[in-house]
Amino acid sequence: IIALYSCEAEYIALAEAAKHGMWFKQLREEVFKEEGKLVVLEDNQGTINLSSDVIVNERSKHIDIRYHFIRDQVNKGVLSIEYCPTTEMIADVMTKPLAGQAFTKLVNLLGLDYSH
Repeated sequence: IIALYSCEAEYIALAEAAKHGMWFKQLREEVFKEEGKLVVLEDNQGTINLSSDVIVNERSKHIDIRYHFIRDQVNKGVLSIEYCPTTEMIADVMTKPLAGQAFTKLVNLLGLDYSH
């Protein structure tokens, strides 16, 4: 998939992550009989706004309709998108090159002991 700007790329990734998260939520409910709302963390404010905004604008009108699935789920209350500052985004330790201090912080947030 080719995204024309970073917010679109994050929006597409958010929709894919939400689909997988919803599957895991359903599995957890079936196996453990636990219910709860799915919360997806996102560090891009534009993407968060796009996921809850039903207004089509110049930057979003070309996005494939299948990715707007995320808007529908947010509006139905099936899941919520919450802001997580980039400095706290634990997944970044697996997806980005990080300086020593940032790397150590995120590894520790994962619950791993890292000392170098």
